[in-house]
Amino acid sequence: MCVDYAYKNRERAGQKWALRVIKLRFSRKLIFAAGLLTCLQCDPRLLSDVKPDLERSEEVGDLAKYLQEEFSRSPLEVIGEGLIRYSPKERGIAVLDAYDEFLQRLDQEETRKTLEDLEPKSDEDHPTLKELKNLGYNFQDGMVSLFFEDNNELSHLIKNYGIF
Repeated sequence: MCVDYAYKNRERAGQKWALRVIKLRFSRKLIFAAGLLTCLQCDPRLLSDVKPDLERSEEVGDLAKYLQEEFSRSPLEVIGEGLIRYSPKERGIAVLDAYDEFLQRLDQEETRKTLEDLEPKSDEDHPTLKELKNLGYNFQDGMVSLFFEDNNELSHLIKNYGIF
């Protein structure tokens, strides 16, 4: 995703760079995290909580069907359920509130236009961009906590399979 951002930034001579940065901090991370969580939940230790009947099945086709169903869900739905299952309620609320604020802000024509018109380097300290970046840090902190801190099994899996 970062490579795609860099390519588009170079190809478009920096146009709409701020909008892409903010989308990278939210939507792209959400998509990535949801796919990662879906895959990690196939581990028997987590699968028994998610789909106990599937954890006992010896049919590979059953797991494939489960994955097909999971990947047809929206990333926000997957992460929301993951936050409910693996994180404290307050963290889930904070993460989903940050994402909701991001969507609301991008839905505002004035905010979107501001982000589209910002110039690379010279406008990096623009208040709108700074606010959305800070909101992005809140979202990221929640994702880090979800995967690395809130649940020992999920933390173990991400360290063993998500990183190396």
